[in-house]
Amino acid sequence: NCLGRPDYNIAFALLFLYLWNMKRVARTAESFVFMIVFLLIADLVWLIVVGVTWGQSGSPAWEELSTLHSWVIIFSIVNMLVKGVLALKLKQFAAANADDRLASTL
Repeated sequence: NCLGRPDYNIAFALLFLYLWNMKRVARTAESFVFMIVFLLIADLVWLIVVGVTWGQSGSPAWEELSTLHSWVIIFSIVNMLVKGVLALKLKQFAAANADDRLASTL
C-alpha cells in the first residue's frame, strides 16, 4: 500500500499469478479464496495492532505523522474491503465452475 506499512501483498500476487497459470480454474479460485481470507486476517491483525499504536499521542515528530497514519489506515480498510469483495466473487465463480473441478479429477 505505502511506505507506512509492510506490503506482503506483492508476494501473494506473484503466487496468485503462478496458480492462475496452472489452468485448474475452479480449484485455483478456491485456493485464491483461502489465501485472500488469510490475507484479510493478517490485515485485520495489522490494523488492530498498528491502529492502537498510531492512535496514541507521542512526541511532536509522531504528531506530524498523524495525517500519514490516518491515510494509511483508511487505504488499508479500503484494501480489506476490495479483498472481501474479491473473495466473495471468486467463491461464486468457483461454485459456478464446479463441473470443471469434477472433470479435472476424472
